[in-house]
Amino acid sequence: MNDVTMRAIEYALGGLNLRSEVIANNVANAEVPGFTASHVSFERQLASALDRGSFDDTPAPTVMRKGDVFNGINEVSLEDEMVEMIRTGLLRDAMVSAYNFKADQLRTAMKGVMA
Repeated sequence: MNDVTMRAIEYALGGLNLRSEVIANNVANAEVPGFTASHVSFERQLASALDRGSFDDTPAPTVMRKGDVFNGINEVSLEDEMVEMIRTGLLRDAMVSAYNFKADQLRTAMKGVMA
């Protein structure tokens, strides 16, 4: 299963899983003075790979700091992190559904060939 659709779904799932880990880290450190939250960016790389039709040279999702520490103040917004966690979970569910749909199509096609 090495077609572009499956590669795109796998890439998106990897990025979403990493994003969930980073959000969890942000939430866990919400009370740590001077902690700077991070975020994961992969959507541009995903769109670019889809435009090219290939994931061969697509960089892995990256973790970036959201901002600079300002006077030792922790700038984690729990509300923003929770909204992003819900959004990420919904996107992950959609990607898993898309993956399962594609896998079912391939299984059906293989049954037709073997019959």
